[in-house]
Amino acid sequence: MVGPCDRGFYCPEGSASNIQCHLGTYCQTATLSTPTGNCSVGYYCTLEASSFMPTDNTTGNICYHGSLLPRGKLHSHYDNSDCIICTGKYCPGTGNPEPVGTCDPGYYCPIGDSSAGYSLCLEGFYCPEGTGRNWSWCPEGTFSNVLGLDNISDCRQCLGGKHCDVTNLTAPVADCDAGYFCTLGVDTSQPDGVSNTGTGGICPQGSRCPTGSLTPESCPTGTYQDLDNQADCKTCPSGYYCLAGSTNYTDTPCLSGHYCLDGTTADNQYPCPAGTFNSLTGNSLCHVTSYDLTREATPQRDVTPGSYCSMDMLDAVTGNCSAGYYCTGNSTTDHPTGTGGYYCPAGQITSTPSSYECPAGYFCVTGVSPEADECPVGHYCPEGTVQPVHCPNGTFSNAVWPVNKSECYNCNALVVTAPAGLCARAFTAKRALIMTHLSSAPREDTALKVN
Repeated sequence: MVGPCDRGFYCPEGSASNIQCHLGTYCQTATLSTPTGNCSVGYYCTLEASSFMPTDNTTGNICYHGSLLPRGKLHSHYDNSDCIICTGKYCPGTGNPEPVGTCDPGYYCPIGDSSAGYSLCLEGFYCPEGTGRNWSWCPEGTFSNVLGLDNISDCRQCLGGKHCDVTNLTAPVADCDAGYFCTLGVDTSQPDGVSNTGTGGICPQGSRCPTGSLTPESCPTGTYQDLDNQADCKTCPSGYYCLAGSTNYTDTPCLSGHYCLDGTTADNQYPCPAGTFNSLTGNSLCHVTSYDLTREATPQRDVTPGSYCSMDMLDAVTGNCSAGYYCTGNSTTDHPTGTGGYYCPAGQITSTPSSYECPAGYFCVTGVSPEADECPVGHYCPEGTVQPVHCPNGTFSNAVWPVNKSECYNCNALVVTAPAGLCARAFTAKRALIMTHLSSAPREDTALKVN
């Protein structure tokens, strides 16, 4: 066949037939020996294209919305697959030879997007300028629960007491473990203070770190902690006191003149009360002799019987009980008052006043020597009398040192009202016998009745 080449074809010298215009080129007129040129930017040209901007969708067409085709791009297919996708940039309309602009910070522009602010960056990520689908994730130790971040610094540090151990989190994972503290930006539940991100670490001695601790909490007064990595503090043992933040208790023994229970918070919290003392340090009870097991609220030991303690916080007894008084223990004065009915010879110290009951014919109110407290007329005084007993109605007594009711007489009875003659000697003998009783060791002699 002999003839001119058709449009869309070209015929080199010596051609036996028409040759289709190559992909990406066009043959605008007939009788061409070579293609006219490359397809226009933003267009693709399939075989037999006769226009550099074909739109018939057979010999070529415009690159689709959101894509571009650089000038001179030769296609290897009969479709638009060689149009370059706009990603991280935007390509409005069709037939773009190059991107119009770059995707804005805080946004991402995926395949085919045609706007600089196509979509806000997702939670847990940040999107610098020019982000397509390659969102940048917030790193370990951080999180983000808002849209549109454009810089890694916009990612929030993991909250205090929490940890964030993976990337692109929208909230912290969980609490920090007990025995550890997580102040800010920590990427593990058990930070060691060296390899973790942010600020956190192992709970130190003298502190406690329960689950979710922001910072170590100093051990409160009355407690201590001699180990690290602990959730709570130990109670200070009796005999010692513990100040806030204590790492041990052995260097703070209880002071003399004081006692320390479990959990004592200060050296002067429990002074030995009046009537007790403690001469030692590191004691949980006052004094050093016999325990008073009946006292639960203020544990202490009794003052040595026969002595007294006049004030609080003593480390030794004040002195001995005065003559004429007895001190059974916990006495706060050398002249204690009691129920009466007893006396103490001068210089006598005892804790068993029953051995010194007031003798018959006398009464003892305060415990002093009974010599000045003779039973008065009209009364009688048995052994151990505190107050003289009145003679019953219809009776009277003018006897000396009457000891029982039998010495109260009926009003019409005849009695001797005063001693005379030999009777006076008997009267004197009785008084001498009783005074001898008072000045010697106690015994249960009774007074002689006056006839």
